[in-house]
Amino acid sequence: MGFIKSNTPVNALFVLRCSSLYAVGGRNDTTYLSDVERYDLALCEWRPVASLSVALRCTTAVSYRGKLYVFGGESATEIVNTAYR
Repeated sequence: MGFIKSNTPVNALFVLRCSSLYAVGGRNDTTYLSDVERYDLALCEWRPVASLSVALRCTTAVSYRGKLYVFGGESATEIVNTAYR
């Protein structure tokens, strides 16, 4: 599988952490997503790693001390002002 995801969601967040690229949330044609996936730059493959507790798009994130923190975003029904780790 290549770097470009064949099913890349719209409004997903992409963040680089160590030697991996993370894709967080977003929206596909019909629904908001809670998926978090990791692209391993050494292996050249995507793998699911976790799910957000709520499906979000348009989030912000930072990698800090080995953890990925996701802030805010938009759910299907509201603007969210919560932080997730």
